[in-house]
Amino acid sequence: MINEIFELSKEIYLVPWTVLMIISSIITILSLLSGVGTDLDFDTDVDVDTDLDISLDGGSFFQTFYLFLNVGKVPVTFIIFSIIAINWGLGLIANMIFNPGNYAIVGWIIFAVVFFISLPASKLLTNPLKCFFSKLIEDKESQTHSIGNVCTTVTDVTENSGQASIKEGPTIVNLMVKCEAGQTISKGKKAVVLSKDHSANRYIISEVEDEIFN
Repeated sequence: MINEIFELSKEIYLVPWTVLMIISSIITILSLLSGVGTDLDFDTDVDVDTDLDISLDGGSFFQTFYLFLNVGKVPVTFIIFSIIAINWGLGLIANMIFNPGNYAIVGWIIFAVVFFISLPASKLLTNPLKCFFSKLIEDKESQTHSIGNVCTTVTDVTENSGQASIKEGPTIVNLMVKCEAGQTISKGKKAVVLSKDHSANRYIISEVEDEIFN
């Protein structure tokens, strides 16, 4: 059985997922062994998620697609890993059942079908993680006195979306923010946190002159 899986994993229509599975597994193991993987991973992913979030406000197809995959609710690496694992695992099983002769054309058809199945399957797998990461953000924010503090924008900030970070000691807390109506704040600017819009779950910030901190 192990030999069969090994040989099947080397087939051209499964090699992409096999390689990605190996890489993502190594990254996951190294993160766990380091003891700081989840925290660093989440901070990094928030940056990516917010960049995506900013482009979603237009109500495009991509907005629906990203929200469907739980982007912005669960770290991107978790979502990517689940998609890779599902494609690799289901691809192996489907080829064992429906393609015992290892025909390339059948393998590529299975590749396409499994990929589309993996998207809703990934959503189902990551749904339980939304509450966990939401709580993680709240815990980090509660340990930082956000309102009245000075933050640095890490994306462009509009009246609908954006991200800023506050450094308190060795801890960097990423905040989902927005600015007041009619304003925009460029990436890398200093701003003060005025209040929190609980309905939008975002902090309202206002730009301050960089010269004050020089």
